Amino acid sequence: MTGHEIVFNEISLSVTSVQDHIAARSCFEQFVGVIGRMVTDKLAIPVLRSQHCLQDAEIATNTGGAWAVSDWLEDNAIDRDLRHFILLLTTKIPIEDGLGLSGDQEEMLISYEFRAAQANGPDVYALGVALQTSLVVASVPTDPIWDTHQLDTYICENTNVVRKAVVDHVSREAHCDLLANIFINRCFDSIRNVTEFKRDKAILFPYLAFSPDVDSQVDTISIPCLLNAMAKMVKMNETVEKWRASMSCAPEYRFQWSPESASTMQNQNYRRARTFRMPTGEEAVFERHLYISDRHRIHFIEDMTTRTFTIGYIGDHLPTTKFPH
Repeated sequence: MTGHEIVFNEISLSVTSVQDHIAARSCFEQFVGVIGRMVTDKLAIPVLRSQHCLQDAEIATNTGGAWAVSDWLEDNAIDRDLRHFILLLTTKIPIEDGLGLSGDQEEMLISYEFRAAQANGPDVYALGVALQTSLVVASVPTDPIWDTHQLDTYICENTNVVRKAVVDHVSREAHCDLLANIFINRCFDSIRNVTEFKRDKAILFPYLAFSPDVDSQVDTISIPCLLNAMAKMVKMNETVEKWRASMSCAPEYRFQWSPESASTMQNQNYRRARTFRMPTGEEAVFERHLYISDRHRIHFIEDMTTRTFTIGYIGDHLPTTKFPH
């Protein structure tokens, strides 16, 4: 799983109007915050595809006159981080630039309408592009129809509905969490071998660290066992996420772990069997472990300073004084 590019639904600027300039500014700042959250959470890369420059965008208002992004950028009272983010955001114009769409895909974009929310909803070109690719559509939250993370899209030809589809979509920060779960589930469903796990583990588990030894260890376990291990890592990842958010001294574990017995750790051979490399290269002893199955374990280290779990081992049950192998 890799970060998605985002395509801007420019129709959300004009298909409806907001009450006044204050509401327009609030909507736009929510939109910028959503893009920033998508990038921060590694759900998207800092690229926005659009038909026009975002800095030239305007939002229609009911009080007469449009609210302009260009004026907002020149306002010294705006949040500096928001302004900085927008100015550094890469914009690709037009939307299709570099996507490598096939002739059939380009023909579909020309021949069909892509109606948002209902069969007679606004025609949104960005939805058509998203259906041809893995792009996420982002809208300015000017209307309730944009308040969803899965936007119903009606593909129409000459006012007739050809089929209905669903497009990944964001307009509020709450949608980011919902999409994150969807992306993870899709990635879990797509993992069919250890190569894909090795490639995607940092995206699947952004709050965990991994020993460089893990990649060779997982070569020896079955896919069912790996999937069971991944289910455990989901709970570990959630624990670290909440731990960092709370800034507490110790985590509230969402999983069961066990230490090794004193006799096992006093045995130099068994201690050595639990020694693996840290991400920085030095060796450490990974005593704590989680149960995967009767025959398999995950071993990890907890760092109270950085609030991190580092996984050092995934594989067969390591030898102990009770089970020396």
